[in-house]
Amino acid sequence: MKQLQQWLDTREPRERLLLILGAIVALIGILYFSIWDPLATAIVKKQSSVIRAEETLANMHESATEISRLRALSGSSQARNKRPLLSTIDATAQTMKLRQMIRTIKPKGQNAVQVWFDDVPFDKLTQWLGQLQITAGVQVESITVHKRDASGYVQARITLGRAG
Repeated sequence: MKQLQQWLDTREPRERLLLILGAIVALIGILYFSIWDPLATAIVKKQSSVIRAEETLANMHESATEISRLRALSGSSQARNKRPLLSTIDATAQTMKLRQMIRTIKPKGQNAVQVWFDDVPFDKLTQWLGQLQITAGVQVESITVHKRDASGYVQARITLGRAG
């Protein structure tokens, strides 16, 4: 340290000031890039991880509520099987807020109905089909799904039927 002080004393005052300022800037840079920046990056990553975990938990609670509701409804599914297939499909689509997304719905014989969707969220469509199967005994006879874009919306042509 003494040698550094002697070396600095041999420099011009202007040069000495410039060297001291450079050393301070270098020290601040080292502290920033070795301590502050990694710490800030880790905090941001943890915050986004917590947000994703909270979203997953909310989805799980929502799914648990939906499962409970569907279990309660499945007890009365035999009574619902007597309801006409077309009205069952229409009513469940209305309940799941899919009715306005149906482009065409038409009977296909006595025990089948064709349903065409142009823009429907895939997740919501699969939930609806599961609900139809659980609560009303409605089965998918055929389905064609085309992905519209990366948003999760699809085009679907479905034939639904009930045995018997």
